[in-house]
Amino acid sequence: MANHILSIVGWGRDATHGDYWLLRNSWGTYWGEGGFAKIKMGGKNLGVENSCSWGAPTPMQTKQERAAPPVSTKTYTTDATVKAGTYFDYASAPRPKARSADAHVRVVSPLPKYEDAPASWDVRAVGDAKVNFASPSRNQHIPVYCGSCWTHGPTSALNDRFNLARKGAWPQVFLSPQQLINCMPPPADKTQGAGGCLGGDPADVGPFLGAHGGVDETCQNYQAKNLYADFKCAAEGVCVNCEPGRKGCHAMGQPALQNNFTKYYTEEWGRINATDPAANAQQMVAEIGARGPISGSICVTPEFEAYTGGVFEDTTGCTSLDHSISIAGYGTDAATGKDYWVVRNSWGTYWGEQGWARVRRGTNNLGIEITAEWTTPKL
Repeated sequence: MANHILSIVGWGRDATHGDYWLLRNSWGTYWGEGGFAKIKMGGKNLGVENSCSWGAPTPMQTKQERAAPPVSTKTYTTDATVKAGTYFDYASAPRPKARSADAHVRVVSPLPKYEDAPASWDVRAVGDAKVNFASPSRNQHIPVYCGSCWTHGPTSALNDRFNLARKGAWPQVFLSPQQLINCMPPPADKTQGAGGCLGGDPADVGPFLGAHGGVDETCQNYQAKNLYADFKCAAEGVCVNCEPGRKGCHAMGQPALQNNFTKYYTEEWGRINATDPAANAQQMVAEIGARGPISGSICVTPEFEAYTGGVFEDTTGCTSLDHSISIAGYGTDAATGKDYWVVRNSWGTYWGEQGWARVRRGTNNLGIEITAEWTTPKL
Protein backbone atom coordinates (compact mmCIF):
# COMPACT_ATOMS: atom_id res chain seq x y z
CA MET A 1 0.00 0.00 0.00
CA ALA A 2 1.57 3.26 -1.14
CA ASN A 3 2.28 5.77 1.64
CA HIS A 4 5.05 7.88 0.11
CA ILE A 5 5.53 9.78 -3.15
CA LEU A 6 8.83 9.95 -5.02
CA SER A 7 10.20 10.38 -8.54
CA ILE A 8 11.14 7.53 -10.89
CA VAL A 9 13.92 8.91 -13.08
CA GLY A 10 15.28 5.87 -14.89
CA TRP A 11 15.90 2.16 -15.00
CA GLY A 12 18.77 -0.26 -15.52
CA ARG A 13 20.12 -3.75 -14.93
CA ASP A 14 22.34 -4.99 -12.11
CA ALA A 15 24.45 -8.11 -12.64
CA THR A 16 23.36 -9.55 -9.28
CA HIS A 17 19.76 -8.38 -8.84
CA GLY A 18 18.55 -7.95 -12.40
CA ASP A 19 16.33 -5.11 -13.63
CA TYR A 20 15.72 -2.14 -11.33
CA TRP A 21 13.99 1.25 -11.18
CA LEU A 22 16.07 4.33 -10.37
CA LEU A 23 14.28 6.42 -7.74
CA ARG A 24 14.90 9.93 -6.47
CA ASN A 25 13.71 10.49 -2.93
CA SER A 26 13.05 13.73 -1.02
CA TRP A 27 14.92 12.89 2.19
CA GLY A 28 18.21 14.67 1.54
CA THR A 29 21.46 13.66 -0.08
CA TYR A 30 22.65 11.83 3.03
CA TRP A 31 19.95 9.18 2.46
CA GLY A 32 20.59 6.26 0.12
CA GLU A 33 22.92 6.81 -2.81
CA GLY A 34 23.21 10.59 -2.65
CA GLY A 35 19.44 10.89 -2.24
CA PHE A 36 18.71 8.26 -4.91
CA ALA A 37 17.99 4.51 -4.77
CA LYS A 38 17.64 1.46 -6.99
CA ILE A 39 14.69 -0.86 -6.41
CA LYS A 40 14.10 -4.23 -8.06
CA MET A 41 11.53 -4.34 -10.85
CA GLY A 42 8.64 -6.78 -10.73
CA GLY A 43 7.06 -8.59 -7.82
CA LYS A 44 5.20 -5.48 -6.69
CA ASN A 45 8.26 -4.37 -4.76
CA LEU A 46 6.98 -1.84 -2.18
CA GLY A 47 4.05 -1.32 -4.55
CA VAL A 48 6.22 0.85 -6.84
CA GLU A 49 4.47 -0.47 -9.96
CA ASN A 50 0.90 -0.01 -8.73
CA SER A 51 0.43 3.44 -10.22
CA CYS A 52 2.25 6.53 -11.45
CA SER A 53 1.52 9.94 -12.91
CA TRP A 54 3.27 12.12 -15.45
CA GLY A 55 3.15 15.59 -16.97
CA ALA A 56 4.66 17.26 -20.03
CA PRO A 57 5.97 20.84 -19.99
CA THR A 58 4.70 23.56 -22.28
CA PRO A 59 6.91 26.32 -23.76
CA MET A 60 8.04 28.86 -21.17
CA GLN A 61 5.71 31.81 -20.85
CA THR A 62 7.07 35.32 -21.12
CA LYS A 63 7.09 37.13 -17.81
CA GLN A 64 4.54 39.78 -17.00
CA GLU A 65 5.14 43.35 -18.05
CA ARG A 66 6.45 45.59 -15.30
CA ALA A 67 6.12 49.25 -14.51
CA ALA A 68 8.88 51.58 -15.67
CA PRO A 69 11.82 51.84 -13.22
CA PRO A 70 11.45 54.64 -10.69
CA VAL A 71 13.51 57.77 -11.20
CA SER A 72 16.34 57.74 -8.69
CA THR A 73 16.41 60.66 -6.26
CA LYS A 74 18.96 59.10 -3.93
CA THR A 75 22.36 60.72 -3.49
CA TYR A 76 25.19 58.23 -3.82
CA THR A 77 28.81 58.35 -2.80
CA THR A 78 31.53 57.20 -5.14
CA ASP A 79 33.95 55.52 -2.77
CA ALA A 80 34.33 51.83 -1.91
CA THR A 81 32.61 51.95 1.48
CA VAL A 82 29.03 51.68 2.66
CA LYS A 83 27.47 52.79 5.91
CA ALA A 84 26.06 50.25 8.35
CA GLY A 85 22.31 49.77 8.33
CA THR A 86 21.75 50.08 4.58
CA TYR A 87 19.01 48.06 2.93
CA PHE A 88 21.40 45.53 1.54
CA ASP A 89 24.15 43.76 3.33
CA TYR A 90 27.64 43.90 1.95
CA ALA A 91 30.65 44.72 4.12
CA SER A 92 30.74 48.11 5.83
CA ALA A 93 34.53 48.06 6.13
CA PRO A 94 37.03 50.01 3.98
CA ARG A 95 38.71 48.48 0.95
CA PRO A 96 40.19 45.01 1.73
CA LYS A 97 43.89 44.84 2.53
CA ALA A 98 46.46 44.38 -0.17
CA ARG A 99 47.14 40.83 -1.36
CA SER A 100 50.53 40.50 0.35
CA ALA A 101 49.04 41.20 3.78
CA ASP A 102 45.62 39.66 3.26
CA ALA A 103 44.63 36.66 5.38
CA HIS A 104 41.90 35.94 2.82
CA VAL A 105 44.40 34.64 0.28
CA ARG A 106 45.71 31.14 -0.34
CA VAL A 107 47.30 30.94 -3.77
CA VAL A 108 49.17 27.78 -4.75
CA SER A 109 48.60 27.51 -8.50
CA PRO A 110 49.76 30.18 -10.98
CA LEU A 111 47.14 32.88 -11.46
CA PRO A 112 45.46 32.94 -14.89
CA LYS A 113 46.62 35.51 -17.45
CA TYR A 114 44.36 37.99 -19.23
CA GLU A 115 45.94 37.35 -22.61
CA ASP A 116 44.98 33.66 -22.35
CA ALA A 117 41.28 34.34 -21.74
CA PRO A 118 38.68 33.74 -24.47
CA ALA A 119 36.83 36.71 -25.96
CA SER A 120 33.65 35.69 -24.16
CA TRP A 121 32.62 33.08 -21.61
CA ASP A 122 29.32 32.11 -19.95
CA VAL A 123 28.84 29.29 -17.43
CA ARG A 124 25.46 28.58 -19.03
CA ALA A 125 27.00 27.87 -22.44
CA VAL A 126 30.54 26.52 -22.11
CA GLY A 127 32.58 25.37 -25.08
CA ASP A 128 31.53 24.57 -28.61
CA ALA A 129 28.74 22.35 -27.30
CA LYS A 130 27.34 25.25 -25.19
CA VAL A 131 27.03 23.06 -22.08
CA ASN A 132 25.22 24.57 -19.09
CA PHE A 133 27.21 24.11 -15.86
CA ALA A 134 25.19 26.66 -13.84
CA SER A 135 23.78 25.49 -10.53
CA PRO A 136 20.20 26.44 -9.57
CA SER A 137 19.38 30.08 -8.89
CA ARG A 138 18.23 31.24 -5.45
CA ASN A 139 16.19 33.90 -3.67
CA GLN A 140 17.71 35.17 -0.44
CA HIS A 141 14.51 37.06 0.48
CA ILE A 142 12.10 34.19 1.15
CA PRO A 143 10.52 33.15 3.41
CA VAL A 144 11.48 36.59 4.85
CA TYR A 145 14.01 39.28 3.99
CA CYS A 146 17.54 38.24 4.95
CA GLY A 147 20.72 40.18 4.21
CA SER A 148 22.66 37.03 3.33
CA CYS A 149 23.89 37.93 -0.14
CA TRP A 150 27.44 37.58 1.19
CA THR A 151 26.80 33.81 1.41
CA HIS A 152 24.89 33.43 -1.86
CA GLY A 153 27.37 35.08 -4.23
CA PRO A 154 30.37 32.96 -3.19
CA THR A 155 28.46 29.66 -2.88
CA SER A 156 26.77 30.07 -6.27
CA ALA A 157 30.15 30.68 -7.90
CA LEU A 158 31.70 27.72 -6.08
CA ASN A 159 28.78 25.42 -6.98
CA ASP A 160 29.44 26.20 -10.64
CA ARG A 161 33.17 25.62 -10.26
CA PHE A 162 32.53 22.20 -8.72
CA ASN A 163 30.30 21.35 -11.69
CA LEU A 164 32.92 22.57 -14.14
CA ALA A 165 35.78 20.74 -12.46
CA ARG A 166 33.75 17.52 -12.33
CA LYS A 167 32.56 18.00 -15.95
CA GLY A 168 28.93 17.94 -14.86
CA ALA A 169 29.17 14.52 -13.25
CA TRP A 170 26.46 13.58 -10.78
CA PRO A 171 25.90 14.48 -8.00
CA GLN A 172 25.65 18.20 -8.60
CA VAL A 173 27.05 20.28 -5.75
CA PHE A 174 24.55 22.71 -4.16
CA LEU A 175 26.14 24.29 -1.09
CA SER A 176 24.02 25.55 1.81
CA PRO A 177 24.12 29.31 2.56
CA GLN A 178 22.19 28.63 5.78
CA GLN A 179 25.15 26.73 7.21
CA LEU A 180 27.30 29.83 6.74
CA ILE A 181 24.62 32.03 8.35
CA ASN A 182 24.53 29.63 11.29
CA CYS A 183 28.25 29.13 11.70
CA MET A 184 30.24 32.15 10.54
CA PRO A 185 30.53 34.81 13.28
CA PRO A 186 31.15 38.47 12.49
CA PRO A 187 34.61 39.97 13.14
CA ALA A 188 35.21 41.06 16.72
CA ASP A 189 35.29 44.74 15.71
CA LYS A 190 31.90 44.43 13.91
CA THR A 191 33.25 46.33 10.91
CA GLN A 192 31.81 43.83 8.45
CA GLY A 193 28.21 44.01 9.63
CA ALA A 194 26.62 42.06 12.43
CA GLY A 195 26.83 38.65 10.79
CA GLY A 196 24.19 36.23 9.54
CA CYS A 197 21.20 38.01 8.00
CA LEU A 198 22.67 41.39 8.97
CA GLY A 199 25.58 41.26 6.56
CA GLY A 200 29.07 39.89 6.20
CA ASP A 201 32.14 39.70 4.00
CA PRO A 202 32.05 37.25 1.05
CA ALA A 203 35.85 37.02 1.22
CA ASP A 204 35.46 35.11 4.50
CA VAL A 205 33.60 32.24 2.81
CA GLY A 206 36.54 30.65 0.96
CA PRO A 207 38.79 30.37 4.06
CA PHE A 208 35.87 29.11 6.18
CA LEU A 209 35.02 26.34 3.71
CA GLY A 210 38.68 25.47 3.42
CA ALA A 211 38.90 24.92 7.17
CA HIS A 212 35.46 23.52 8.02
CA GLY A 213 33.84 22.37 4.77
CA GLY A 214 30.40 23.15 3.40
CA VAL A 215 27.32 20.94 3.34
CA ASP A 216 24.61 20.32 0.80
CA GLU A 217 21.36 22.31 0.81
CA THR A 218 19.46 19.20 1.93
CA CYS A 219 21.58 19.13 5.08
CA GLN A 220 20.70 22.70 6.06
CA ASN A 221 17.76 24.14 4.15
CA TYR A 222 17.75 27.90 3.62
CA GLN A 223 15.47 29.57 6.19
CA ALA A 224 16.48 33.24 5.83
CA LYS A 225 17.06 33.77 9.54
CA ASN A 226 19.75 33.62 12.20
CA LEU A 227 19.19 30.30 13.95
CA TYR A 228 21.97 30.79 16.49
CA ALA A 229 22.38 34.26 17.95
CA ASP A 230 25.82 33.45 19.34
CA PHE A 231 27.04 31.87 16.07
CA LYS A 232 28.18 28.75 17.89
CA CYS A 233 28.09 26.10 15.22
CA ALA A 234 26.17 23.33 16.95
CA ALA A 235 25.81 20.04 15.10
CA GLU A 236 22.18 20.94 14.31
CA GLY A 237 23.44 24.09 12.59
CA VAL A 238 25.48 22.02 10.14
CA CYS A 239 23.30 19.06 9.14
CA VAL A 240 19.87 18.28 10.56
CA ASN A 241 16.85 16.07 9.92
CA CYS A 242 13.35 15.68 11.35
CA GLU A 243 11.66 12.28 11.27
CA PRO A 244 8.29 10.85 12.26
CA GLY A 245 8.43 9.00 15.54
CA ARG A 246 11.25 11.16 16.91
CA LYS A 247 10.65 14.20 19.05
CA GLY A 248 11.84 17.31 17.25
CA CYS A 249 14.81 17.47 14.92
CA HIS A 250 18.25 15.97 15.37
CA ALA A 251 21.76 16.34 14.02
CA MET A 252 22.84 13.95 11.30
CA GLY A 253 25.97 11.83 11.22
CA GLN A 254 25.29 9.80 14.34
CA PRO A 255 25.64 6.97 15.02
CA ALA A 256 28.88 6.80 13.10
CA LEU A 257 28.59 5.77 9.44
CA GLN A 258 24.78 5.96 9.46
CA ASN A 259 23.15 8.64 7.33
CA ASN A 260 26.44 10.51 7.27
CA PHE A 261 26.62 13.59 5.09
CA THR A 262 29.24 14.84 2.65
CA LYS A 263 31.32 17.96 3.20
CA TYR A 264 32.83 19.99 0.37
CA TYR A 265 36.07 21.93 0.80
CA THR A 266 37.92 24.71 -0.99
CA GLU A 267 41.54 24.37 -2.09
CA GLU A 268 42.59 27.96 -2.89
CA TRP A 269 41.05 31.40 -2.51
CA GLY A 270 41.94 34.97 -3.25
CA ARG A 271 40.84 38.56 -3.83
CA ILE A 272 41.03 40.73 -6.90
CA ASN A 273 41.32 44.23 -5.49
CA ALA A 274 43.98 46.39 -7.10
CA THR A 275 43.51 50.14 -6.72
CA ASP A 276 42.87 50.39 -10.46
CA PRO A 277 39.44 49.04 -11.53
CA ALA A 278 40.74 48.54 -15.09
CA ALA A 279 43.41 46.18 -13.79
CA ASN A 280 40.79 44.38 -11.72
CA ALA A 281 38.55 43.98 -14.77
CA GLN A 282 41.34 42.26 -16.68
CA GLN A 283 42.13 39.89 -13.79
CA MET A 284 38.40 39.13 -13.38
CA VAL A 285 38.21 38.17 -17.07
CA ALA A 286 41.34 36.04 -16.71
CA GLU A 287 40.01 34.23 -13.64
CA ILE A 288 36.53 33.58 -15.05
CA GLY A 289 37.78 32.55 -18.47
CA ALA A 290 40.23 30.04 -16.98
CA ARG A 291 38.47 28.64 -13.89
CA GLY A 292 34.84 29.77 -13.88
CA PRO A 293 32.54 32.10 -11.92
CA ILE A 294 33.70 34.39 -9.12
CA SER A 295 31.86 36.40 -6.49
CA GLY A 296 31.71 40.17 -6.78
CA SER A 297 30.03 43.22 -5.29
CA ILE A 298 27.95 46.10 -6.58
CA CYS A 299 26.02 49.20 -5.54
CA VAL A 300 22.25 48.58 -5.76
CA THR A 301 20.20 51.47 -7.14
CA PRO A 302 16.41 51.64 -7.64
CA GLU A 303 16.99 51.27 -11.37
CA PHE A 304 18.97 48.08 -10.84
CA GLU A 305 16.27 46.70 -8.53
CA ALA A 306 13.76 47.32 -11.35
CA TYR A 307 16.00 45.81 -14.07
CA THR A 308 14.17 43.51 -16.50
CA GLY A 309 16.72 42.86 -19.24
CA GLY A 310 19.41 44.14 -21.57
CA VAL A 311 22.87 45.50 -20.74
CA PHE A 312 22.44 47.55 -17.58
CA GLU A 313 24.37 50.82 -17.50
CA ASP A 314 24.09 52.93 -14.35
CA THR A 315 23.94 56.72 -14.72
CA THR A 316 24.02 57.71 -11.03
CA GLY A 317 27.74 57.10 -10.52
CA CYS A 318 27.20 54.95 -7.43
CA THR A 319 30.18 52.78 -6.49
CA SER A 320 29.47 52.18 -2.78
CA LEU A 321 29.39 48.41 -2.46
CA ASP A 322 26.41 47.00 -0.59
CA HIS A 323 25.46 43.76 -2.36
CA SER A 324 27.28 40.55 -3.25
CA ILE A 325 26.58 38.66 -6.47
CA SER A 326 28.15 35.97 -8.64
CA ILE A 327 29.92 37.01 -11.84
CA ALA A 328 29.49 33.99 -14.07
CA GLY A 329 30.82 35.22 -17.39
CA TYR A 330 31.48 38.11 -19.72
CA GLY A 331 30.78 39.03 -23.32
CA THR A 332 29.90 41.73 -25.84
CA ASP A 333 26.38 42.66 -26.92
CA ALA A 334 26.04 42.10 -30.66
CA ALA A 335 23.48 44.88 -31.15
CA THR A 336 25.24 47.68 -29.28
CA GLY A 337 28.86 46.53 -29.13
CA LYS A 338 28.88 47.09 -25.35
CA ASP A 339 31.01 44.80 -23.21
CA TYR A 340 29.21 43.29 -20.21
CA TRP A 341 29.54 41.02 -17.20
CA VAL A 342 27.19 38.05 -16.79
CA VAL A 343 25.81 38.52 -13.28
CA ARG A 344 23.75 36.00 -11.33
CA ASN A 345 21.73 37.58 -8.55
CA SER A 346 20.00 35.99 -5.53
CA TRP A 347 16.60 37.66 -5.89
CA GLY A 348 14.68 34.87 -7.60
CA THR A 349 14.14 34.00 -11.25
CA TYR A 350 11.38 36.60 -11.64
CA TRP A 351 14.00 39.35 -11.38
CA GLY A 352 15.98 40.46 -14.42
CA GLU A 353 16.72 37.87 -17.10
CA GLN A 354 15.43 34.82 -15.21
CA GLY A 355 17.45 35.85 -12.14
CA TRP A 356 20.46 36.95 -14.17
CA ALA A 357 21.67 40.27 -15.54
CA ARG A 358 24.19 41.78 -17.92
CA VAL A 359 26.07 44.71 -16.41
CA ARG A 360 28.28 47.08 -18.43
CA ARG A 361 31.91 45.98 -18.33
CA GLY A 362 35.02 48.15 -18.41
CA THR A 363 33.52 51.29 -16.84
CA ASN A 364 33.37 50.18 -13.17
CA ASN A 365 29.57 50.27 -13.51
CA LEU A 366 27.93 50.04 -10.04
CA GLY A 367 31.46 49.61 -8.64
CA ILE A 368 31.59 46.04 -9.93
CA GLU A 369 35.28 46.29 -10.79
CA ILE A 370 36.44 47.49 -7.35
CA THR A 371 36.81 44.08 -5.74
CA ALA A 372 36.01 40.41 -6.34
CA GLU A 373 36.74 37.03 -4.75
CA TRP A 374 37.46 33.59 -6.15
CA THR A 375 37.77 30.10 -4.71
CA THR A 376 38.74 26.74 -6.19
CA PRO A 377 37.08 23.46 -5.20
CA LYS A 378 38.98 20.67 -3.50
CA LEU A 379 38.15 17.50 -5.41
